[in-house]
Amino acid sequence: MSLPKNKLKEAIGDNGIFYKNPTHTEEAEFASDQGSLVKAITGAKRPKNTLLLEYTEESMPWVLPGFSKIRDLNDEAREGLFKSLLRYRPNTFNVHIALGDYQNQKPLNSAKVRVLNFDEPHFHSEIAQKIADVFNDRSYCVTELIFTISNVESGNYTASCQAYYVEQEDYDNNELFNPAIKLGFFLNI
Repeated sequence: MSLPKNKLKEAIGDNGIFYKNPTHTEEAEFASDQGSLVKAITGAKRPKNTLLLEYTEESMPWVLPGFSKIRDLNDEAREGLFKSLLRYRPNTFNVHIALGDYQNQKPLNSAKVRVLNFDEPHFHSEIAQKIADVFNDRSYCVTELIFTISNVESGNYTASCQAYYVEQEDYDNNELFNPAIKLGFFLNI
């Protein structure tokens, strides 16, 4: 694209980013590159939404049946449960699973948790299997897991995972068990 000779100052901002329309000078001031300028002008950032799923007497039948039995499921059934969870809403970028209000939780830094710290995109079924692997590990009683995709730009993809566990005695205590899931997802507009 050739630059207009008489409007060169209007076409290239002080930061060196090319923009044709002088009404977008403010967006160009805050843009770090041409791609972020286009996103700002077109409104490419879609609105985010969160959904809290709790298993209560009032919410039965629940939208994810079987989650109240997560402690009793076998490995295959637990993997199927997480695959259903990640398909529940398209464009999910955050999954926070809490099995209850456990006061004595400890951070879990195992290889199965570190594997979920992705730097490239994966299919939801692969992510679900890796989340199930964390919960299926019998050496820990995992009570909470937070998986977040923070950047999806090509070359800059980042996803992180944090998990927490308790001792077997606390894990088996039914008074502390109150499962809930918080999903963060982009709305389709």
